Amino acid sequence: MTFPWHLELGRIEQHQLALEQLGRDLVLCFDPPVGGTSLALTRIAVVQPGSQLELQPWCAPTRSLILPPVKAPLDDLWLLLCTADRRYWLEAPYGVCRSPSEHRDAPQLGPPRSPPDAEPEDVVLSWQTIRLKLGPASGWQLVMLVRQDRTGEIELDARRGEPGIPPALALTASAGTRPLAIEQHQAWGTAPASLHVARYRFAPAPVAARAFVRLLAKCGPATFDLQLPTSLTDRSHRSVHRRAPEVTR
Repeated sequence: MTFPWHLELGRIEQHQLALEQLGRDLVLCFDPPVGGTSLALTRIAVVQPGSQLELQPWCAPTRSLILPPVKAPLDDLWLLLCTADRRYWLEAPYGVCRSPSEHRDAPQLGPPRSPPDAEPEDVVLSWQTIRLKLGPASGWQLVMLVRQDRTGEIELDARRGEPGIPPALALTASAGTRPLAIEQHQAWGTAPASLHVARYRFAPAPVAARAFVRLLAKCGPATFDLQLPTSLTDRSHRSVHRRAPEVTR
């Protein structure tokens, strides 16, 4: 993906954690609650199949941390974060952290894996929502969203400050040379002329193996060309097949 994106990972001690792609940097962000203190961590590790990269122990409070490049874009990726009394595993859907053009190795085979070496008392957190900022088109700002609770479904929001008639969108997708069927999409709402936000839904058909799906979104003269990993487009590659996450309070 070449567009700026923001991935909500989950909460640790009331802190919302997120991954962001800022230029060529992958940044882990810690958003403390209002009036709260920064999160203090004693260990951070980037974990992939056959690879565990330990970062410098982080004993001082922090709000952001630049992470090293991941090993391969289509392998499972976990972040291991430790506080003074608990270990947390945060899942990043495979493929979102690197562009497919930057790595040509074959993806890991098989279904998504649970975090390695997770203990029964560890907390496992699934990713929540990823937002890709596509840009302006026909007077609207386009944002693509994939939510964990909408398995296999993708949303596209068109937003603007003044109400108006939602823009017409054309969507096509493919995985290699195999076309993917896209369901009919339409704006939600009963009064299109008064909408500030128009939302469109579509669900690419499942594919057998991990890959990057090319998605073209056309709105007026603007065209947005994305490469999305099938962890975002295919329900059989999603977190529902992993170890069930625990709920933290």
